[in-house]
Amino acid sequence: MRSRLTVGGARLRPRALLVPLVVAMGAGVSAGLLATPAQAQVTYLCSGYGGCRGEHHPDAGYRWHRDMSYWSMGPGHNCTNYVAYRIQRNGGPAIRPWVNNGNAEFWKRGAKTLRAIRHGVRVDHTPAVGSVAWYSNKRYPHGHVMYVEKVVGTTIYVSEDNWGGTFHWKRITRGSGTTPARGWPEAFLHIHDVKLRGTS
Repeated sequence: MRSRLTVGGARLRPRALLVPLVVAMGAGVSAGLLATPAQAQVTYLCSGYGGCRGEHHPDAGYRWHRDMSYWSMGPGHNCTNYVAYRIQRNGGPAIRPWVNNGNAEFWKRGAKTLRAIRHGVRVDHTPAVGSVAWYSNKRYPHGHVMYVEKVVGTTIYVSEDNWGGTFHWKRITRGSGTTPARGWPEAFLHIHDVKLRGTS
């Protein structure tokens, strides 16, 4: 015997229920497709060597050494030269621990090579003081690297210099969810992290 669905005493045909159900499902799918990807919260804290120093965000002396090349990077306002300077200043390698083009976009690939691994370099998604915040050429034309100054929960404080630009400090908050928000670094390169007091 076929069962009959009734609402308020009126008999409904199964086909009558199918149309609203399909419409509701379609609305849910389209809402999901139209959802805007989460954005990491990025705040510029200061700009320029003098401006940042006045805000107690130093450049670790790079302003006096920017005309020198580190790891064979282009001197001056250049993200890769600045980060190489900071790593070397912290006691890291004087020579880039991998062999390839020096553009920031290639740093992650280089950091995963056997030569880099033998130097103790590792790549993951966990920031640490002294690590390199890395972006591919999907975000910047030739990629980008920044130096991680401080980590507080899901927030990082970074310093950077830019080709054709200037020096900055930024605060970047990862955002909620298991997937990092857009604007958060795509990877962290651990070339010579800073050992904090009280850690081995």
